[in-house]
Amino acid sequence: MTLIRFKDKETERRGLGCLMASGLPGKTWRNGETAVPKAGLELLSKQSIAFEVIGEAGYERLTSLRDIAAETV
Repeated sequence: MTLIRFKDKETERRGLGCLMASGLPGKTWRNGETAVPKAGLELLSKQSIAFEVIGEAGYERLTSLRDIAAETV
């Protein structure tokens, strides 16, 4: 997963909508950062949605995503 940031709120809305419609996993935080898989980066680029790459999402950032999926129901 890669951390990105959209240039403004409107672009973020369009980008997140695009990612959700495609069914790709991801996570967004209040500080404006969004974790997306490589396929998400490619999709956003193809759709001409501007974003800034911050870097790789570290284990600490993604631990909460793994914990939720690991819960037994």
